[in-house]
Amino acid sequence: MKILSPGGELVFSLSGLEVKEAHLILKGRMGIWDAEGYISRDEIITLIRLCLRPRLLGGLLAILLGFKKS
Repeated sequence: MKILSPGGELVFSLSGLEVKEAHLILKGRMGIWDAEGYISRDEIITLIRLCLRPRLLGGLLAILLGFKKS
């Protein structure tokens, strides 16, 4: 995953997911560092809501089927 911001470009390589307390934890690496991203309940709900939009679902399907290249 690439994160672009005015501060620069960061690459996060996802290696796993786990549930810990009330968060979904994204585990991976940013450069040479191990990193974890904590996603709260409200953020999970927002993510699910955003992913259920028909246009986004169509785009995700196109990526998964290889119709869109990076």
